[in-house]
Amino acid sequence: QKRQLTVKGPLGHPLEASYYIYTQKDSKKIAIMDMASASGLEHIKLNERNPYQTSSHGTGQLIRNAIDSNVSSIIIGVGGSATVDLGAGALHALGLQFVLSSQVADEFDGEQFVDAGEGRDGVTLKPEALFRGGML
Repeated sequence: QKRQLTVKGPLGHPLEASYYIYTQKDSKKIAIMDMASASGLEHIKLNERNPYQTSSHGTGQLIRNAIDSNVSSIIIGVGGSATVDLGAGALHALGLQFVLSSQVADEFDGEQFVDAGEGRDGVTLKPEALFRGGML
């Protein structure tokens, strides 16, 4: 069964992305998605490609939709991504909070990982954010 929804694209603009839910013989549901559907290079013009300004947030929105659909497993293909945020944007979409210099980040993209420790903010993950975000 194909699921289609509007998510944030890699540059934050809305786009239509999709994934599939496969129901096994034992009635367990598995979500199968491709990260590129929501966060892929295909959604960015060549002259706009800058991985330090992109986010995997839309992929997190697909994952959230699958979780809300009561799937037992999620399989994610990660090829073709336009991001270098280590999945932080996806985790942020799932409710995880990241702290940059003692302030919670509202948005998260690959730039926060550039030059960390060289006069720029690094990324600190507060373990309690996992609980606030409902991840554990």
